[in-house]
Amino acid sequence: MSTTAPSDPIAPLLNPPSGRSPTIVAAYLMYSRHLDTDAALQLIRESRPDVEYVFSTESGACHSPITSDSPNPGFLEQLDVFHCASYKVSRNEKATRMFYLERAVREIMSK
Repeated sequence: MSTTAPSDPIAPLLNPPSGRSPTIVAAYLMYSRHLDTDAALQLIRESRPDVEYVFSTESGACHSPITSDSPNPGFLEQLDVFHCASYKVSRNEKATRMFYLERAVREIMSK
């Protein structure tokens, strides 16, 4: 086992390359580089093509339509809300309030 730091600082988060880790990495890239959801995901795909996405979303106001190789819609929706709320996690942001309202309505209507 090597004691040197990996050249890719996000590599440990993507091993194994599945689960929620790519979502966390995407949120970090969005915040630190002021990227939108699509740009962050593209950056991850380019640097780590072996990453499996387990995300998903209904196309939101800030997000272009998803493709078959896109993350799980629920995670994509959360990333879109994060982007629309200017990278702030706060229920005071309109995008965040709408996310929770729409989610509550979906839950009620599905019962």
